[in-house]
Amino acid sequence: MRKLDGDINKLHNQQKKLEQEITQAQNDLPPDQFASLASFVNATVKGERYDRELGMMHKVKIDLSKLSQALLPPPHDSEEYKNKLNKIRDVFPRGPARVVLFIDDLDRCPPDTVVDVLEAVQLLVKNPLFIAVLAIDERYINRALAKHYQGVLSLQGRPSAADYLEKIIQIPYRIRPIDETALRNYLRAQVVIQDSETSGTKFNEFSPKEFNLLIQCCQESELSPRSLKRLTNVYKLYKVLSRTRGHRPTRREQKAILALLAFSSRYPDLMRDIIEEIGSHYEEGRHLLGQNGKTETLTKVINTYLDKYERLNPTSVLIQDTKKLRHDVTKLVDDDLELKEIRQIFDFVRSFSFVGDIGTDYTVSH
Repeated sequence: MRKLDGDINKLHNQQKKLEQEITQAQNDLPPDQFASLASFVNATVKGERYDRELGMMHKVKIDLSKLSQALLPPPHDSEEYKNKLNKIRDVFPRGPARVVLFIDDLDRCPPDTVVDVLEAVQLLVKNPLFIAVLAIDERYINRALAKHYQGVLSLQGRPSAADYLEKIIQIPYRIRPIDETALRNYLRAQVVIQDSETSGTKFNEFSPKEFNLLIQCCQESELSPRSLKRLTNVYKLYKVLSRTRGHRPTRREQKAILALLAFSSRYPDLMRDIIEEIGSHYEEGRHLLGQNGKTETLTKVINTYLDKYERLNPTSVLIQDTKKLRHDVTKLVDDDLELKEIRQIFDFVRSFSFVGDIGTDYTVSH
């Protein structure tokens, strides 16, 4: 019995000695050393070492993943899958749960904000729960991307800002201009059309010919619904101001102001400098002095500017706009309309549009 007790004590002493040796060996190991690669990865990932450095977007990604797991069924055909699927169907009877995020007005944001939103969209669309719908002006977004990633992305060539968008947008859909029937119905809801060829005494009363001029200018320039409404409202204001002065605009004047308002809405980058050029003609009296005894016409001033722009900026993103504007001028502006006839119209357009004098930082090279 005594021998057995002695053996037990001896074993206890050996155990304590081994435990001390293990503790000493662990203390002697360099910091962050692990027995295997798997133990290192598990200990590191589960710890907070990286979480502290990954920032807000990492936390958002984790929360989105949790939300997705809560609303979407597990990927395996198990009893848990069936139970959860039945519960989800009670909440979403028409199909799988989806969160549709609609993003609009990005073209009103500074370039850095545009990029932040697009990066957030990339994070969302990688999650099966979310569907993002972007309503954007592609021209503005491309310029914002090219500015933010200057030296990396360009408006032309490869890689381009368009390439960046293509990696985000899976189903592109370009909204076409309003067709004539829809355009007439849209504008008819904003005005009253008189039976006679003379417009009524109220600002929203249009003669049939006056209304057809409005239709022609809006359709030829392919304006957006927002621009259509703004143009109509500004033209109504012009009618009010004309009547307070006792002046009834002629058909020629009506056509001129509607055309200038349409051009200003459709081609603001080009019209900003064209308005400045026309203003210089008036200030210097050149609208009264022309070649061969003829005064300057609106068509000539616009086309001269467009010729110069195309010559100095052959690779500009606005080249297509110059061609379209030239075509619209041919369709909407009388060839013999002289600048001296539209001095008051010009002042009105410059005051009531977004292409008036805003400084000297223009996009057009001179």
